Amino acid sequence: MTLPAFDLVQPASLDEALEALGAGAESKPISGGTSLLVNLRDERETAEQLVDLTRVAELRGIEDRGHELKIGAGNLIADLMACPLVEPNVPILV
Repeated sequence: MTLPAFDLVQPASLDEALEALGAGAESKPISGGTSLLVNLRDERETAEQLVDLTRVAELRGIEDRGHELKIGAGNLIADLMACPLVEPNVPILV
């Protein structure tokens, strides 16, 4: 089976991503997408539009907030491994 046709949107900001996701088309966010692409190929899911979140800087970053770390949902595993804040505070992530 092949992937069905869909539009791919690659927003550069969170506002653009939210606008694309709410634009009315059957939109799905994607960041990596292994499971979603398999499900689209096997017709377990459908989407007219995929919104690639990998370029959205607001979803990345690791910030020390005193008693906690704020870890953005868009961080890569490599980001966690390279950040000097992660290992001393949350060693299981490294």
